Amino acid sequence: MAAGSALLAPVAAQQNASTFVFSETVANLTLSLTAVAQTGDLWFRLEAPAEYDWVAIGIGSQMKGALTFVTYPSKNGTAITLSPRLSTGHTEPEYNSKIDAYKVDLTNHTENFVDAANGGVMQMAFVCRNCTNWPSPPLDLSDTSAPFMFAVGPISDQTGMRWFNSPSAPLRSHLMWGQFTMDMTVATVQSPEGVTVPQLQNFTVGASNNVTRIQNDPYDYGSAFHAITMCLAVGLFLPFDVLVFKLFRKIRFHMWTQGITLGLFIIGLGLGFWVAPLFVRVSWYRWKMLVESNAHISQSKNFNSGHEILGFFMIVLILVQLYLGISHHRQREAKRKEFAPASPPQDTKTKYTSHGFIHSVLGLLIFFLGIVECAVGFDFALSVAYNKLWVPLVLAVVIILLFVYGIRYCFDTNKKDQEEFAELDRRNAEAWQQYQTSQNERQQNYAQPQMHGQFGAYKQPDVEMRPVGQSGQGYGQVGVPQPY
Repeated sequence: MAAGSALLAPVAAQQNASTFVFSETVANLTLSLTAVAQTGDLWFRLEAPAEYDWVAIGIGSQMKGALTFVTYPSKNGTAITLSPRLSTGHTEPEYNSKIDAYKVDLTNHTENFVDAANGGVMQMAFVCRNCTNWPSPPLDLSDTSAPFMFAVGPISDQTGMRWFNSPSAPLRSHLMWGQFTMDMTVATVQSPEGVTVPQLQNFTVGASNNVTRIQNDPYDYGSAFHAITMCLAVGLFLPFDVLVFKLFRKIRFHMWTQGITLGLFIIGLGLGFWVAPLFVRVSWYRWKMLVESNAHISQSKNFNSGHEILGFFMIVLILVQLYLGISHHRQREAKRKEFAPASPPQDTKTKYTSHGFIHSVLGLLIFFLGIVECAVGFDFALSVAYNKLWVPLVLAVVIILLFVYGIRYCFDTNKKDQEEFAELDRRNAEAWQQYQTSQNERQQNYAQPQMHGQFGAYKQPDVEMRPVGQSGQGYGQVGVPQPY
């Protein structure tokens, strides 16, 4: 491929060309095309607003099998990147390095320029060598109504985050697309001698006056709903469940919120399976290493990107946590109903406590993995700007959770202290009661009648004073009186 090469040639005074002009409030563009019958070369000149993330022209009646030329601003914001791609269906087309298409720089240097930061007009001039056989079916140069398509990407926020030098850069879903036809008998010349990029016209020539099919897609609803369900599960229901459960210990409410969270995760997973094959995506660090070096990748379609693998791992953890939670709850209910002594066998107690502990630890792990997964997902969807909202929101939620844990710890500590004080009071009262009982028995023994010449018999009471307090210090036993 002769990518990046420059062709310096004067503009022909007269050259066969077909021109298509589309103008609407949503999008507008102008395309001129000259085809060479002997070589199959296609010469294009394209003009479109610079506000769109990308502009594409496709050859074919549908996306499947279409040859698509995608253009978008380069990193410097003034040059234009040309990306020849093939479509396998209603999905993001994939870059193909075997297609010999490159930009053409003419003497006036007005082509291949864009002021992406300030808007304006993008002008593009390029040629595709031996190009008529790439579409499926091939482009017929004798067709008076050859099928073509166009599409424009969403309007950028002008941050430069979607300006790429790589021809295999990821694309967001189109804002609008349409179909039109071109009369190839008007656009075709026989010999390549003296052929160059055609001139643009202000009106339609050798093309359909109207777009035969047009569709506005202002939002990528699948990706949006996928993000909303996952963010609701991680950023709202998980922390809300922890807040309510830690403060009020409502098991039934905890079960309902856990069920809603699991449902949101399942819906989000299904949307992820639906959205992933529609795009050619890879995690940011992989993109820096592979895409910028023009490597051919399609990670999201293979479900092996970091974002997708982490999502699968989280679903497994959620199912394990659900099982442990149900098992833990059933064991608690069984213990409440049994009439056996309070202390269960050792193996049952260990299993009972470990299920609850692992259930809680997994909940904390899922929460933090979910935070990371959502942040990576925004980057994966080329919407990393949403992390400016997501990260502060997560920090606020973490602070609130720590505050609630602190309040609960204070309540639990105070309750434990009160129970210990009550136990001390109970044991102290019990010791005084035992002491009073021993004194009464002692008085009864002295009150018994005595035989002449004998000392009064004293009966040792069978009472042992219990210690008072944790230290073990108490009143001791009542001593036996000595004869006088």
